Amino acid sequence: MITTPYKQLRDELGKPEEWRPSWAQHLEVRRHGERTIYSAKVEHLTADQLEELHALGLSGWDLRIDSPALNRLRIALWRTDERTPHA
Repeated sequence: MITTPYKQLRDELGKPEEWRPSWAQHLEVRRHGERTIYSAKVEHLTADQLEELHALGLSGWDLRIDSPALNRLRIALWRTDERTPHA
């Protein structure tokens, strides 16, 4: 089964199939070796969005949030468990 961060979060939160977290509306996917990295750029994160990202971290997703520019955040998510199928 292919898993993406928003699919896993949607399943955990019991959201409908078409739901995506607002921070993942423009999610980019790239390969880095054996790893699939999902990244998104947003201007800011709300407390609810931070809770969603925290839930992903608790469910096995590694994540990094950095700020390459003022009013711009970059979120990167990947799985360290290589048994997880890649998108």
